[in-house]
Amino acid sequence: GQVKTHVRQQYLRDDLPTGSPNIDGPEFEPKLSGDQYLVLDTNVVLHQIDLLERPALCNVIVLQTVLDEVKHNKISVHKRLRTLIDDESRRFHVFCNEFHRETFTPRGQGESPNDRNDRAIRNAVAWYQSQLGEEVHVLLLTNDAENLRRARASGLAAQSIHAFVKALPEASELQDLLAQSTASQVDGASDPGGGASSKQQSARRY
Repeated sequence: GQVKTHVRQQYLRDDLPTGSPNIDGPEFEPKLSGDQYLVLDTNVVLHQIDLLERPALCNVIVLQTVLDEVKHNKISVHKRLRTLIDDESRRFHVFCNEFHRETFTPRGQGESPNDRNDRAIRNAVAWYQSQLGEEVHVLLLTNDAENLRRARASGLAAQSIHAFVKALPEASELQDLLAQSTASQVDGASDPGGGASSKQQSARRY
């Protein structure tokens, strides 16, 4: 029989809008503002959508990797996330990291799709921070213990969503909306928000 080779071409660009006026040129309308941007991991979107719909969380970067994972896992949550993205007052920006020359992350040999996606998220966070320098703080929010550990080991700012909410002025009313963590995830007790890495290991995730 014949052997067929399938080649997948990926067209990468370096002119995709980042949502930040600190990075984009004048041809793009900025969606983000302030001195801190939040980057959501997939598990946060899937399990904490009730919290995300509250106006306390703004200036959020939604990576294409996360948007695709959410759509694949739960279409109802994907629709609710899309509503947030379309609401200009919430300042949720979709960054197409899978098609940006600096953030495209090919899957490594023997690497699972889930691990590749986590690495793509961390790479995008690192790239944003490298572009913004000290002007804007980029914070990854993830309840995945292993992703949190790897992010901090790479020098990235990362917290669990529970630790982040605990530090907000509206914490008392927002904490009632937080979904409970599973054994492979971290919460406010195991992640007080400091620089120490969590000792928990994640089998994975949703």
